[in-house]
Amino acid sequence: MSLKVKVKSETEFPPIPEGTYPAICYTIADLGQQYNEKFKKSANKILFIWELVDDDLRIDIDGEMKRRAISKQYTASFGVKSNMYKDIRPWIGREFTPEETEGVFDVGSLIGTACLLSVSNETTGEGKTYSNVSAVMQLPKGIKVGKPENPMVLYDMDESSNEELEKLPEWVQKIIQKSKNADISNANSIDVNVDLETGEINGDLPFLDMDEE
Repeated sequence: MSLKVKVKSETEFPPIPEGTYPAICYTIADLGQQYNEKFKKSANKILFIWELVDDDLRIDIDGEMKRRAISKQYTASFGVKSNMYKDIRPWIGREFTPEETEGVFDVGSLIGTACLLSVSNETTGEGKTYSNVSAVMQLPKGIKVGKPENPMVLYDMDESSNEELEKLPEWVQKIIQKSKNADISNANSIDVNVDLETGEINGDLPFLDMDEE
C-alpha cells in the first residue's frame, strides 16, 4: 500500500456561457419515484445528460481536455404541458403518432441522438451561477456531430443490471438510491396508481432508509 494518496479535486467549473450548442445525449437514467418536499408529491423522474460539441468549451479533467456536459431531470410524462413534451417534441422534429399517444414512447431510443441545446444561466441568492437546459431542438440538416466521446449509458431500474448502474456518475447513483422504489423487490409488490398526465402516484411507498454523506 502506498502512502501517497491522490487528492480528489473539488474544483468547481465555470458556468457554460449562455447560447445554443450542438449536443449529443450520452446518458438516460431512470431515477425512480422521487419525492418533492416542496409539493409533497412523488413522481417518476428521468435524467438526460448531454455532452456539448464545442471544442472551445473543453475543460481539463485529470489532465485530459474533455467536453462540457449538462443534464436535466424530467417528470416521466408526455402531457402537453409537461417539460418532457415541450423538449422532446421539438427534439424529434415531429408530433407523436397516434400509436405513441395511445401507448408509450421509448425514451431510450434517444440515447446517442444529437440535438441543439439552448443553455441559460441562473444565479442564486448566494451568488452561485448554474447552467440550465432551457430548450431542446432538432439538429439542423447538414450539421454533423459524430458519436459521443463519453460512454453511452442507458439505465432502467426495472431492467438494467447493477453493472449499468455503476457506470453512472456517482451523483446520479445517489439520486437513484434515494428513490422510493430503489428496493425493486419491495416496490414490485406494492400496487400504485400512476397519473399518466403528470407522472404522479397515488398512495405512499416506503422510503429506502439511506444515510446522507
